[in-house]
Amino acid sequence: MAKTKASNDSVKQFAERMIEDHMKTNQEVLQLAARKGIEIPTEMNQQQKERHKELLHLSGKDFDQSYISYVLFDHMKDVHEFKQSAEILQDPQVKQWAAGTVPVLEHHLRTAKIVGSEIGVAASQ
Repeated sequence: MAKTKASNDSVKQFAERMIEDHMKTNQEVLQLAARKGIEIPTEMNQQQKERHKELLHLSGKDFDQSYISYVLFDHMKDVHEFKQSAEILQDPQVKQWAAGTVPVLEHHLRTAKIVGSEIGVAASQ
């Protein structure tokens, strides 16, 4: 959605990178889960559905700012959770995957902070 609704070129480029990276990461986790016999949800959870609905009604600068705000919040949470998981998980393959995903999430967070500063969205941390 951000690829088509964003008005700022930096937001559009960031969205494209997110799509590429998340497709790769999703493929990795699905393969790992299949090997482990774990079923991964394929639909958005309720919070994601609500956020998607909110973003659908926005456009231009309002969309850009709301999207980047969401990405900042979500990736701050994800970085923390993945680091924690990489420390406490018992399964070595899952632990390695979580640890290997942290740098990608941190890169997304850094980039989102830069894009956010360009469009007037500050990260809370």
